[in-house]
Amino acid sequence: MSEPARDRPQNDPAWEAALDWLLALQAGGLDDTQQAALQRWLEADPRHHAAFAEAQRVWGVTGHVTPAHAAWPRPQRQRPRRRWLPLAAAAVLVAGITAILATGALDRWRHDLVAGVAELRTEALADGSRVTLAPGSAADVSMDASSRHLTLRRGAIYLDVARDAERPFVVTAGETRVAVIGTRFTVRRSDVRVRVAVAEGRVRVERGRAGVDLAAGQAVAAGGGAMQPQRVPRQQVGSWREGRLRLRDATIAEGVAALRPWHRGIILDPPQALAQRRISGIYDLQRPQAALAAMLAPHDGTVAAFTPWLLRIESPDS
Repeated sequence: MSEPARDRPQNDPAWEAALDWLLALQAGGLDDTQQAALQRWLEADPRHHAAFAEAQRVWGVTGHVTPAHAAWPRPQRQRPRRRWLPLAAAAVLVAGITAILATGALDRWRHDLVAGVAELRTEALADGSRVTLAPGSAADVSMDASSRHLTLRRGAIYLDVARDAERPFVVTAGETRVAVIGTRFTVRRSDVRVRVAVAEGRVRVERGRAGVDLAAGQAVAAGGGAMQPQRVPRQQVGSWREGRLRLRDATIAEGVAALRPWHRGIILDPPQALAQRRISGIYDLQRPQAALAAMLAPHDGTVAAFTPWLLRIESPDS
């Protein structure tokens, strides 16, 4: 069984840099110049090497990582498949239910913008801005001569905002407010927090009395604690548009929630023993079952498939 993740201070520079290097490796590898920069960083301070090794061990980042720096992924234990008749019977209904949910038919009359299961939707707004909705997302738009406002009801969006100094563009997601003039950024809303990442320009993120300004290459999570900006590679902002999910110090429960809109079926809630375990990595959204298995592997969790539409997460103790 893998060891539980250790709590790390969010402002630990070595830990933050180690995660950035691992995610860059997994995203597509490094060129010769970047490889040399990584080597210099590792050799500059023993804490760098220790943080890099611990990041691999704890977070179990998987994918096409350069073998010179990556730990081999551990094989998953083969677990006997249990017969779970109630779930197997319920799976017969899933295909029909999914056909309705996948079209977003129940939501399209309620919201201005809706993306169904496994659907990416891009729309041009009246002011010239463009918004891309991740699968399972919904939003409402309101514009007039003096204001531009988008309310994210659920899911994630990537916004390319047309510049208009007289009418700031405001995005609200629950209690979180994001204000911009002209920029490119993402907003992801979950049950517990809202995450904002900036690819270009600057944004102002506010929640209650707290607020923070973000520049390109920065991200912040609002909800569940103090808002502390983190570095993020600009090219990875909105990577879900290319079928990649980037998670950094997220819980398995959050990873499952992010995968669900990409799976044409049902992913059951993770067991309590796994739900709050931490993961970091880049996952293939076009293969949700494989992505889920990669999330669970560092903590010895497995995926049991009851037909292609119904996935159950099993902990090593279940």
